[in-house]
Amino acid sequence: VFYGDATRLDLLHAAGAAQARLLVVGVDSPEASVKLVEVARQHFPHLRIVARARNISHWVELRNLGVESVERETFESALRTGRRALEQLGIAPHEARERADRFRRQNVSALHEMLPFFGDETRRLSAAKAGREQLEKQFAEDQAALDRTMGSWAAERDADTEQPERLPAE
Repeated sequence: VFYGDATRLDLLHAAGAAQARLLVVGVDSPEASVKLVEVARQHFPHLRIVARARNISHWVELRNLGVESVERETFESALRTGRRALEQLGIAPHEARERADRFRRQNVSALHEMLPFFGDETRRLSAAKAGREQLEKQFAEDQAALDRTMGSWAAERDADTEQPERLPAE
């Protein structure tokens, strides 16, 4: 373990970057992360890089530097949280997982489509709008399926808990 500024070339050499096969970038600062990738690409071009991105802009910067394996910091935990919420609402675990996976695929696909022109605001906004429309369509389909599933579940629940009609007191 080496402590210090990972963007310093002397520290990377001391840590064995010249012989390493993989560099995992998980520093908190997006700026430091990008700088580290730039230094590694320049001085250790053989290194494969796996990196964590703090946000979409950071993800784009890392991808534009050639990092193919970039994980967004909160994306997977947000998907797991949504999945657990669906399960708590009565969706079967396998169905909740499928909905989360479908959202993940759509989101990742939209980002990859937007990547080539992320710097072109007009094209980026157009792609974002198309992605939002696709997402709204997916949500509408999911809502319809949920209504079909939950509708029958809700009717059964209401029948089980239905209170007899009370008569006025004499």
